[in-house]
Amino acid sequence: MSGHSTPRVRIPRSARSGEGIEIRTSIEHPMETGPRMEGARAVPRDTLARLLVGMNGETVFAAGVCNGTSANPYYVIFVRMERTASSNSPGRMSADVLPARMSASA
Repeated sequence: MSGHSTPRVRIPRSARSGEGIEIRTSIEHPMETGPRMEGARAVPRDTLARLLVGMNGETVFAAGVCNGTSANPYYVIFVRMERTASSNSPGRMSADVLPARMSASA
């Protein structure tokens, strides 16, 4: 499997309890489905299997990702905040997107 960059994530600086927010993420990833040949060599399968978004240590969004996903996918996710959060508050607002990759044997 080739090296991949860290997903880029954009979230608002603050959100009130009950407010819906937009999370945008871009993942630099080649998305190789596996059946392609490069000369005499088979290109190994390298796809995303799962997308997880976490805020303040909690998972707020999880989804399975299928083979139809393009290279370098861009996702926009909407979530409703259960409590107020701010980039300046002790419960710092942050988000992580964790792509789980499928191996050729999956």
